[in-house]
Amino acid sequence: MPVPMRTSILTPLSTRLPTPLPSVSLVRGAARWRLPLASALFVFAFVTCGSHERSIGVEDSASTPRGSALFDSGADTTSPGPCVGLECDRVSCPEGGDTSLSGRVTAPNGTLPVVGAVVYVPNGALPTLPLGASCATCAAWLPERPVAITSSAADGTFTLRDVPVGANVPVVVQVGKWRRAVTVPNVSPCANQRLDGDLTRLPRNRSEGSMPRIALTTGACDDLGCILPKLGIDAAEIGTASEGDARAVHVYRGAVDPARAPRGAPPAEALWSREEGLGRYDMALLSCECAERLENKGPAANAAMTRYLDAGGRIFTTDYMYTWYRDSPSAALRRAIPILGGGHDGGHPVRVASQSVQGATFRDWLRAASPGSADSAEGRIEFESVFDNVAYVDPARAHVWATSSRPNAPSSPEGPRVISVEFPIDAAPAAQCGRAVHIDAHVNQASEGDGVGPEFPRSCSARMGPGEAALAFFLFHLAACVTPAVAAPGGPAPK
Repeated sequence: MPVPMRTSILTPLSTRLPTPLPSVSLVRGAARWRLPLASALFVFAFVTCGSHERSIGVEDSASTPRGSALFDSGADTTSPGPCVGLECDRVSCPEGGDTSLSGRVTAPNGTLPVVGAVVYVPNGALPTLPLGASCATCAAWLPERPVAITSSAADGTFTLRDVPVGANVPVVVQVGKWRRAVTVPNVSPCANQRLDGDLTRLPRNRSEGSMPRIALTTGACDDLGCILPKLGIDAAEIGTASEGDARAVHVYRGAVDPARAPRGAPPAEALWSREEGLGRYDMALLSCECAERLENKGPAANAAMTRYLDAGGRIFTTDYMYTWYRDSPSAALRRAIPILGGGHDGGHPVRVASQSVQGATFRDWLRAASPGSADSAEGRIEFESVFDNVAYVDPARAHVWATSSRPNAPSSPEGPRVISVEFPIDAAPAAQCGRAVHIDAHVNQASEGDGVGPEFPRSCSARMGPGEAALAFFLFHLAACVTPAVAAPGGPAPK
């Protein structure tokens, strides 16, 4: 039987791997590697040897509107030097085989699939992740020299190829600032090894890895907060701003009866009245307050929110929280998603706009997350309430993920129901770092036994409704790094 041989880091993987579809090419000189394309988060890596290095670019077979090279050190390509670290523990297998690890990335609860997670074998220390909003690209959040790297498909599955062999091989699973590093006790050469699902879920708490800092505001009409314990986030990570860094999630009281809010939750004005308050957090989940409730917002808060997004912040909004877009001082944002307002009813069901690359990924994720569901199979979502607050979307500045009919204008085209925008809105795509997602619906209308009350998170049930499942998808999309992004072969650039 042939003996596996150690391989150079520059052995082109495309000579030994099946080409996944869709995929992107990683190019260095005359060598080309191929890796699978995941919806909003795309894979990149450096190939480094000796004292000279040059980055790999990501190249689309049709077009690469965000740049064909993600990184370029400017150094000349030279002959490789000796392998470094775990690079030296890779082997060349006979008959076109390879050494691989496969598995399924899930949310902290261990069941819900996560699409677009980056899975890699590092070759050194992991970079420190900054606390709070920062205008950083993927390069700042991933190491420069992974030995092997891939991303998870719509159903969360992945195969990490050409990995090192031997004992205690490190593997990292990451979505933005969600990051968990584990150790595989032993990797045998020239075989595929399936990783246990508990190794490939995202961390439940910060003792297991890194988590984004999340601000949550309460609302009487849409309890977004219950998604957090349902996703498996440890109750010990949920608290209020007075507890500081002891908690990853801080709850603020929206325009609701204080008796219905979590104990000790400060008013939402303390969060959004100043950019410094928002800037402590990587993302904010802003629950619908049943009306516009302008008395707890105003020009200063609107300006702070827009600056937060421009500085790399992320927000998720539903229904009446459209005010953050309508009342923004940014004329470009107001033009991108003109708001009708007023809480007019939208039609049921909401349909995924699967003609786009991102929409098709969302549809496929819904099918994987809810197998056997007729709605998910057809790309439909039954939100508890649907609204028609957004007039239309400028496709050059925002992306529509899902639409539904307009009961008040039945002959009109379907209206946008799930929208994402990246910031600064008029910046070049490579300079964008913030993101907002708006669902013009209620994902979890307040109900007895499943709401953000004084005993939160114990006041939430375990059941995840279809609207909350959609929120779960976008919670991780919100967390993922914004740039760089590359179009799928023949497809439009993601927004």
